[in-house]
Amino acid sequence: MVGVSDNTMRKIETGAVIPKYDTLELLSLAYKVDLLAIFQKNRYDVSLLNLMEQVDEAILYHRPDELKRLYHDFSTYLSKEDHRDLINAADLKILEVFLKTALSYEDPDLKDIKRRELIEEIRETLCTHNPGLHWNKLANASLNLWEIRLLMLMALLEGSLENYDLSARILEAIVTRYKVLENLIVSEHKVFLTAIFNLAYLYHMMDQPQKALDVSEMGIRLAQKQGAFDILHGLYYRKGVAILLMGGEGYMAPLRYAVTLLEIMDQPEAAQLYRDVTLETYGLIIP
Repeated sequence: MVGVSDNTMRKIETGAVIPKYDTLELLSLAYKVDLLAIFQKNRYDVSLLNLMEQVDEAILYHRPDELKRLYHDFSTYLSKEDHRDLINAADLKILEVFLKTALSYEDPDLKDIKRRELIEEIRETLCTHNPGLHWNKLANASLNLWEIRLLMLMALLEGSLENYDLSARILEAIVTRYKVLENLIVSEHKVFLTAIFNLAYLYHMMDQPQKALDVSEMGIRLAQKQGAFDILHGLYYRKGVAILLMGGEGYMAPLRYAVTLLEIMDQPEAAQLYRDVTLETYGLIIP
């Protein structure tokens, strides 16, 4: 590992030690990513990080009322001068655009023209703060976790406009970044879980069941590891449908898991909807 012992690497990954400056330089070479730039941009106080974690969850679980509350909390946070001084101007702009876009994305009355305006604002914001950004090489871009959040919203907006191929390419780049940074992320896994879940759905819409299966299984592992059980039903459903569409066996087990999880979460109407859609679309009865 480029001058970093296996023992030191394990301690860094588990949080037992904090890497020194020169160690971060070595790790940047190994991971082919500018960790110094990423970490420098994310050294903010715990209250802001906690707030952003709640925003991640609100987006993942589609909770618009929660997003409104969090946007108000963010405004309150910035009203304190000592807090505003903790955030550099570039990141402040990204956070403001991110939260505003997240609120708009969850608006059921959002018009397509507004979606396109939001996409263009995201593109301009990211390009302003990353002049060398190549849209066809996003997986290689040294974006921090604030910027990745914004990029993910751009993908979701493109998907809502049925630009599935473009949306999938953006989400693929985000998932690729996750594979690089997985052991260095402390609490932002739900950002990437949102990307994985939506990528599985996009692959389904693009008639690519093998890819849908692969990314669903990745999402299931991550959701179980992070205790994000509220999204497991969707991932299991995508897994079951992917197996079914490929003509494989064992598709009923994940479909049944999906329905059972909804029932455990006291969502009988959603469970019945899954059953109805499956019967209507595939002619299958989920027990």
